[in-house]
Amino acid sequence: MLTPRAACLALLIAVPALTAAPRYSIEAKRLPDHTLLIPVRVNDSKPFWCTFDSGGSRGLALDSSAATDAGLRATGTARNAGEGPAVVVAGRLSGATLALGDLRLRDRDVIIRPIGSGAPSDCIFGAGILDSFVVEVNYAAPAVRLYEPAEYQPGPRAVSVPIDIPYGNPVISARLVLQPGQTITARLVVDTAMGQWPIAINRRFSDAQNLLSRIRKAVEPPFQAEGTGGAIGLLASRAGSLSVAEFTVDNPVMMLFQTESGGNFPWDGNLGSEFFRRFILSIDYPNRRLFLEPDAEFGEPPSSYDGSGVLIRGTPGAFTVGRVLAESPGAVAGLKAGDQVIAVDGITSSDLTIFAIRSNLYRSSGKCLIRVRRGDTQFTAELTLRRYL
Repeated sequence: MLTPRAACLALLIAVPALTAAPRYSIEAKRLPDHTLLIPVRVNDSKPFWCTFDSGGSRGLALDSSAATDAGLRATGTARNAGEGPAVVVAGRLSGATLALGDLRLRDRDVIIRPIGSGAPSDCIFGAGILDSFVVEVNYAAPAVRLYEPAEYQPGPRAVSVPIDIPYGNPVISARLVLQPGQTITARLVVDTAMGQWPIAINRRFSDAQNLLSRIRKAVEPPFQAEGTGGAIGLLASRAGSLSVAEFTVDNPVMMLFQTESGGNFPWDGNLGSEFFRRFILSIDYPNRRLFLEPDAEFGEPPSSYDGSGVLIRGTPGAFTVGRVLAESPGAVAGLKAGDQVIAVDGITSSDLTIFAIRSNLYRSSGKCLIRVRRGDTQFTAELTLRRYL
């Protein structure tokens, strides 16, 4: 027979500690490149599906055309800097109210500028706006949940990682093995808006570390990155491994910026969602830490890389060849910039997304058939894909 004290102890052992419910839950859409979109209303507008950007500081940037269509007008101007060489002057809507589900954020500034035709959404939501909360990002069951810091309990397998938060952006320390005997430590901004590639290293740090002489191989990609400050030249490589705390991913793709950014940022590069998708990611802004809890995709292999040497851009039904690298499979097959894409591997352009096209091209072997129109003629280019990295 249990004594009252023993019964109380047994009850404490049998009943696990309850994790507090989130204060707010925000629906999300996950794109095939692992970036997340969340719905945001500006001054009771229709919802804009915004890229959820933990590297976007405390700002919301709205595409100029989308703002005009919603009847939103700038009340002033602001200087806007980000990745890329330029510091741009953009419109600014002051005193706006942002609505994320039941959460209302008042007296906020909204930057109004062209987002870019290749962007996955009409706006970019800087997660630093939510810096009074613990922000939990779930990739496997897409959602963003906000917890009161005093009530948040990390999961049983979560590992705590210290962060700095310059300009509202969480920055962590990561270890990169470039090749055997070549290891560096880098300060990387947690950048959930960077989807396809796990790591990007800025020009300043790359030059200081003399990375081009220390990596196994670097190639010119057919694509070009685009940041707030404009186009960014790239080289692509693979690191031997990437480690954050006790977690390691082998052979990740690593982009090396060849263009210096207009902003002088106190970090060495970016760590994106292609890495974080393997975890439930929780950013505890008030206590300057984040948690990584292995999720369903933990242990997944690193991202694939282009095997075609071809950049295709546009929208369903209106894809074109934007660039073809010299001597690449695309060049050997006869493709040229400006060719209109009719079909890829038998699927018509109107039934394709840019992600589906990339999936066909980002293979290290096999064939890809691209039917194009050039002037008044049509032909099918047969690409023999090959491993670049």
